[in-house]
Amino acid sequence: RRASASASASSAALPVRAVTGATRERGLGLDDLAAPTPRAGARGLDQAAVPVTAAEWLEDLRHRMARRLQRAWHIFSARRANRRRAAASMLTRHCEACRSALVRAALARLRAHSCAVAEAAATEVSRRVRGWLARRHVAHRLARHRALAARDRRARWRLAVRALDAWRGRVARAELWRSLPSSLLRRAPPAELFWRRFPADGKFAVS
Repeated sequence: RRASASASASSAALPVRAVTGATRERGLGLDDLAAPTPRAGARGLDQAAVPVTAAEWLEDLRHRMARRLQRAWHIFSARRANRRRAAASMLTRHCEACRSALVRAALARLRAHSCAVAEAAATEVSRRVRGWLARRHVAHRLARHRALAARDRRARWRLAVRALDAWRGRVARAELWRSLPSSLLRRAPPAELFWRRFPADGKFAVS
């Protein structure tokens, strides 16, 4: 009787704070906290009939709450680690994709720039080659024109010289033919000069 009276008194004198905490834990989903603990069930038969005191009930509640909090913290830590690993993996894949895209873009820009430089170089080389060929063709045409002009000048000079020579010859022959009759009439045979140069021929001719 004394024990039951003390148990009822202690249970009646349970602080409002403990009841409020239990109610809060019941609101958190810890409805099984009011069940008998294994420690209480492991006691002897004579002690099983004795109700659990408020201090023991609160101590057991604290232990179970600590275990639940530890389990919740471990679950939260594992989930957070999983989320971080997933985020890190996703960030790594995104960085790899961005790096690959940047490398492809850089290679494309480098290829386009090299093609543009090659096209510009080919255009410049072809332009210079065309200019060189054009200058060479112009120089060849100019040299040919000059050679033809010099040949024409030489041909015209030779033709003029031949014409002048022919004209002078014709003039000289005309003068000769004009002066031939008068010269024939005035000219006497050179007898004295002949006999003087060939005296023996004259003696033989006389004899």
